[in-house]
Amino acid sequence: QVDFVSLEPRVARLATGQPASHDVYLQLSKELFGSTLTREQCKIAVLCALYGASRSRLSKMIGSKHNPGQVIKKIQNFFGVNDILSSVKPELKKEASFRNYFGRKIEPDRSDDSALVNYFIQSSAVDAAMIGFSEVVKKINKKFLKCMPIFVIHDAILFDVHPDHKKNFFDILSGGINIPTLGEFPVTISAIADGGE
Repeated sequence: QVDFVSLEPRVARLATGQPASHDVYLQLSKELFGSTLTREQCKIAVLCALYGASRSRLSKMIGSKHNPGQVIKKIQNFFGVNDILSSVKPELKKEASFRNYFGRKIEPDRSDDSALVNYFIQSSAVDAAMIGFSEVVKKINKKFLKCMPIFVIHDAILFDVHPDHKKNFFDILSGGINIPTLGEFPVTISAIADGGE
């Protein structure tokens, strides 16, 4: 099983021209909050800031150490939410649709800010994953490896890999997956079944 690491926040950063480290949540914690928020707290805060998830849950998680409203505002700036909105809103007003990062047409059924950001990031992330998985399959075919993609689960893909080709398979993915125009995306690889040993 090959999983992208922090796919959606990474796409949000890179799509707005910002650098993204290996773990975007830890990067966010360090740069914005001096590492005083845990990775889990940052994940909840990102859900609130980008998708409008419950602020009360965030308040309970971070306690009185940080102001939830300020946390959300900082995270929205970190991910360039205003840049996303200034890009999609004029297009939406004119066409009743907008294009995600890869140019796919999105026809939202809601037009509030959090919904527009949600549609842009999630649709772009899905496209990034599909492009990335396609790149992996091309590399596998080029090296004539006995590996068969089985199915995709959003930001993960399962492969059936011949035991003799496991090392080559891991080597192909050791540096992550390259998404054209966005860059390298780190992945985790785990064996969910191993019939060869």
